Amino acid sequence: MSTIVIVSAQANPDEQNSLKEYSTKAGELIMKAGGRVLKKAKLTRSIKGTMSYNRVVLFEFPNEEAVDSVFLSSEYKDLLPLRDLAFLSISISIGEEI
Repeated sequence: MSTIVIVSAQANPDEQNSLKEYSTKAGELIMKAGGRVLKKAKLTRSIKGTMSYNRVVLFEFPNEEAVDSVFLSSEYKDLLPLRDLAFLSISISIGEEI
């Protein structure tokens, strides 16, 4: 069964170049591990509750080990300063299909 990764983030509007660079480099690591984008969404309004993020991306990976091979890698850890510039806040979660 595949593993789903949900990224919810508030992009930093003052760091568009950092966002592009982070997205490109992280995307390369994700694809190398067999991950793929299922859906990207820019959030436009909240129906209920406070909207603390303005974008959501869903990824599919073959398994949880593939997820760990990205997010626990030294290559990804090198991207953390860039990620911290690109986003005001970010949440990365792992889920399973139900």
